[in-house]
Amino acid sequence: MVSVFISHASEDTEFSIRLTRDLNYQNFDARTIRDIIPSDIKLSKTRLDRRVTEAISTNTYFVPVLTPISIESHWVKKEIHAALATEKKTNEYISNTRFGEGVCVT
Repeated sequence: MVSVFISHASEDTEFSIRLTRDLNYQNFDARTIRDIIPSDIKLSKTRLDRRVTEAISTNTYFVPVLTPISIESHWVKKEIHAALATEKKTNEYISNTRFGEGVCVT
């Protein structure tokens, strides 16, 4: 099964949940950070960074949800940089999803 890590700003959670559900319905193993680290678990910044980097590097694809809010998000930028570093090592491709004004483009 092809695995997908979806990066998004917290303000885009609803869209990301729908995207995850739709991809899983199409037989992908799609996850967001909320699936990997439940919200009731508190991690140090170092451990959180490590878990996010591990999640990105162990999935087949990285899909950032790009919105006006997410492109300003510190965490989304950090996740994109981690994905780019992984891409250089593995030659895997990064896909992206832009969402805004009622249109979703992949």
